[in-house]
Amino acid sequence: MAHFALLDQDNIVQQVVVVDDSFLIDPDTGEEVEANGIEYLIGLGVNDGTWIQTSYSGRFRHRFAGIGMVYLPDLDVFLWPKPYPSWILNTTTYEWESPVPRPDEPYPFLWDEANLKWVLDLPTPDEIDDEELKELSQSIYDFFSSGNTN
Repeated sequence: MAHFALLDQDNIVQQVVVVDDSFLIDPDTGEEVEANGIEYLIGLGVNDGTWIQTSYSGRFRHRFAGIGMVYLPDLDVFLWPKPYPSWILNTTTYEWESPVPRPDEPYPFLWDEANLKWVLDLPTPDEIDDEELKELSQSIYDFFSSGNTN
């Protein structure tokens, strides 16, 4: 089975459909041809955007398209939307990366776009009822609040 993504005018995936491989086969070569699948879909009357083939295995266009993803024609890849204005696309992994690496700590962090840094995503010590956890939380909170996340 082949899969096709319907893109809107901003190259955002609106829909992903399955097309039987038989509709893609070129009768002369026996090879799958993306244009044949697009022609088939347009023939069904589904023509309110641009169709492009996507690979369930990520064999081409880097990953399987999903609704809300963006297609970048210059790179011929599907990506999730850029999470923050400061993040940069790694053109090797096709993943968005923060301008500051995430701390290599076993604690949850959130990206603070206004300050361009990672911040600890733990409850403050006064939000915890258990005294032992409160003490541990206070030491972790103090450590990271002192600016040791970079």
